[in-house]
Amino acid sequence: MELKGVIAINNILNEFLEQFDCSADIGEDFCYWERTNEINYAFVVASNNDVWFKEFAHSLMPNLNCDIFLLSLFHEIGHHETIDDIEDDVLRECWKVKGELNQKKTFTKEDNFRYFNLPDEKAATEWGLQYMIDHKAEVADLWRKLQPAILNFYRLNDIH
Repeated sequence: MELKGVIAINNILNEFLEQFDCSADIGEDFCYWERTNEINYAFVVASNNDVWFKEFAHSLMPNLNCDIFLLSLFHEIGHHETIDDIEDDVLRECWKVKGELNQKKTFTKEDNFRYFNLPDEKAATEWGLQYMIDHKAEVADLWRKLQPAILNFYRLNDIH
């Protein structure tokens, strides 16, 4: 089944992401592909992961409230913006820990916070949070365009 409304969301995101030399497309989860500078976004993720990620982000920036979609999007842009600042040996250690965590069938809250605190993940989150704080009007404008497109996506695909 082909999802309806994705092109409209992609167009909004890609116009915004031009300034970062990135592009966006729907995927199974939020992630950043360094080789292609592509950010995948998703609408269905494990609810505990969302709750715990919002809790983690709130611990870093208590005064920022935003939708989990925006939080996740700016985290992925943060990967693009911070990846070159992280030493190769540190990145290798992050990948090692991620590999260990991915062997698990379920992620506990402790596992999630271990993941969120990995140097590359924390740097991406901090970058995304700071960008949203420093560019409130720009982010609000993006959300004014994006939210109706996301709601239309739900409507078109009969998602409740």
